[in-house]
Amino acid sequence: MLNIFAIQDSLGKAPNNFEKIKNRQNARSSILEAARQRFNSRLEKMNLDSAITAYRKYAVRVFSDSLQNQLSDSLKLRNQQILTTYNDSIVRAVNDSICLYVQTLQRYAQNDSVSLYIQSLTGKPSQLWLRNNQRSISRMYIKNIQNDSIGVQLMNLDKQTIGIAIEDNITFNRIEHKQHRDYVFQKYTPDQKLTKIPKKYNVVAPWDLGGNGNLGFTQLYLSNWKAGGRSSFSFLTVLKGYANYSNDSKLKWENSVEFRNGWIRQGGDINQTQKNDDKLELISRLGVNAFKDWYYSTEIDYKTQFFKGYNYPNDSVPISSFMSPATTFIKLGFDYKPNKNFSLFLSPITAKNVFVRDTALIDQTKFGVSAHSRSFWEPGLNIDLRYKIDITPRISYETKYKMFLNYQQPFKKIDVNWENTIVAQLTNRISMTFMLYMLYDSNVTFPTGRFEANGTEIYKPKWQTKELSTIGFSYKINKHVYQRKKIH
Repeated sequence: MLNIFAIQDSLGKAPNNFEKIKNRQNARSSILEAARQRFNSRLEKMNLDSAITAYRKYAVRVFSDSLQNQLSDSLKLRNQQILTTYNDSIVRAVNDSICLYVQTLQRYAQNDSVSLYIQSLTGKPSQLWLRNNQRSISRMYIKNIQNDSIGVQLMNLDKQTIGIAIEDNITFNRIEHKQHRDYVFQKYTPDQKLTKIPKKYNVVAPWDLGGNGNLGFTQLYLSNWKAGGRSSFSFLTVLKGYANYSNDSKLKWENSVEFRNGWIRQGGDINQTQKNDDKLELISRLGVNAFKDWYYSTEIDYKTQFFKGYNYPNDSVPISSFMSPATTFIKLGFDYKPNKNFSLFLSPITAKNVFVRDTALIDQTKFGVSAHSRSFWEPGLNIDLRYKIDITPRISYETKYKMFLNYQQPFKKIDVNWENTIVAQLTNRISMTFMLYMLYDSNVTFPTGRFEANGTEIYKPKWQTKELSTIGFSYKINKHVYQRKKIH
């Protein structure tokens, strides 16, 4: 290797300095050359090792894939041979079993009998059993249109053949033709001009009376029951009735009454009996046709309960009783009634009255009545919606939605009464009823557990929800009262 380097002029004039620089440059070149050769050798070795490793991996993979394919093909062939042998044995066993069953069925079919019915023009059918290796005789009468009959015997010859023989005491006579005489009858032609008889009366059914009743109960008795529990008994009675009057779609008068009462008792003590449902509602609506399906209508809706109610388990202080409270709505408005299953009653003139009969026993303030009064009333807007549909011939759904909006405090005092009922008629006398009843009354308040600065507890209205499911006896009544109306 030829090394060429430059030195300064001042250093080149001194021979000793020049030689030092030369020797230094040669030593550095030797060191660099040795380092370069070691680096090249190491790089060649690394490349060689990498190539050898890659080749070994490739060779091992090729050998492994080849060996795996050979083993897989051998295993598949072996499995196919084993499965073929096994399947052949199973098929032979199944074929032998099927053949044995078919032969047995053939023997039974040959010995089995076939029922054959033979019927004449009138009379009951005669039954004859056809079978092999056993003969039987059956007797029947064959009748004609004149109701004349002869006796015949039916014989079973084999499974596909019957024999018919007439009884021995039958005698046949041939009918002979006798002389006859022809008569000519005079043809009578009646008068074709008939006089129409005027209709004097029409039969109408203005009154439609009906109702239904349901009685459901549940009973449980436990004695020395290790798993625990308490005996219980509960029942629910629902009675509904209606009396509707209609006069040629010009006048409609609908009256309905609903009574619900339910009790439950846990344990054997009769004092533990608690009321879980109590309602009495009377509704009367009178409507005069305005146009098409719209009616000028007025309604009175009265609702109360029969028995005392308590905030259980505290049964010492009653919170309600008969006519305490009693709510009455007097409505005047328009009723849209396109059919008997739908009604929308809009009454912009409505008076709501709440009356508490026994203020000495019942706290009337819980129902919006002042402490120094027994009743109050408020004007407002009332909306009544009723819809009923038969989901199936035995399952019906009915919803009743009522909303009252107070004119004095609109959108602050709102009453909502929504009742949904599904009735499934299991049999003619047993039905299953599911009811979801939601109620919101701005005048009925509940304690919230919070207190004002002066220590007075805060009361607010809340949504009231009742869900009911029962299975029991049911009975329906539907009767039309017919009248005779003279035609003028």
